[in-house]
Order: sequence, then C-alpha cells, then structure tokens
Amino acid sequence: MQPFRLIVVILFYLNALPVMAQSGPETIVKDIYDTYSGPGQIGLWPSDPGPRAMFSARLRPLLEKDYERAETDGIGLLDFDIFVDGQDFDLSDVEIGRAAVSGDRATVEARFRNFGEPKRIVYGFVREDGAWKIDEVSSPDGEYPWALSELLSR
Repeated sequence: MQPFRLIVVILFYLNALPVMAQSGPETIVKDIYDTYSGPGQIGLWPSDPGPRAMFSARLRPLLEKDYERAETDGIGLLDFDIFVDGQDFDLSDVEIGRAAVSGDRATVEARFRNFGEPKRIVYGFVREDGAWKIDEVSSPDGEYPWALSELLSR
C-alpha cells in the first residue's frame, strides 16, 4: 500500500471507527460509500488494518491473512475493490437500502453505477458484543457473482 494512502485510511478510521462501531448497518454502508465520493477520495481496502475492524470475528482472520499475503507476495486473493465490484471507481446514483433486521442479523443492499454500469452489493451483518459488524459482502448479479468469504477461502 502506498504510504500516503495508508496515512489517509488510518486518519479516516481513527475518526470514523468509534462512530461506525456504534452505528446501525445502514449507516455503516453509507459511511463506506462516503469514502468514494468527492474529490481526492480513495475508497477503502477491506484487508487494511483500519477497515478490518468493521468486519465480524469470522471474516477478520481471513482479511488479516490476505493482508499478510499481499504484503509478502505483492497481491492477495482480493484483486479488485469489493465495495465497488471493480478495479477503479467512478460512482454515481448511490442508493443505500433499508436494513432488513432479524434478531442479531441484518442485510443491507447498496445499488449504484460504477463507470455507468449498474452494480448491487449485498452486505450481511451480525451483532457482536453489541455492535454491528459486516459478516459478508457479496455481488449476486452479473456474469461473475461472488461472496467475500468464498474469495478469501481459496
């Protein structure tokens, strides 16, 4: 990771994580897409140490392993940005759906256009220690559907 990008990500999360940890699923997804909007925004990389805190106890070790793999080999299993379902981003028409909550689980859909192409990302949440954590990210549509847990388990 480039040093400047790492500094920006760390500063964002030092300010945002306390709020995001207490936020509901919709707010967490909105906060993710806020990092992609506006000039100079660089988005997030889920396996980086700061963003990793948003994820469940089930996914954090997989993300940490992928981060270590990328640091050693230059590339991890994640070779695209899961939040935009692509290598690069030019997002428009971002819509965050209402959370469907069932006990300690919730689902939120994000719909947007990336370089004009329609995308749908589904976020699965679990409540851990009183806070909502991302337990799955998936793109069920298109030619190559995927789920984060499956990508990281290869």
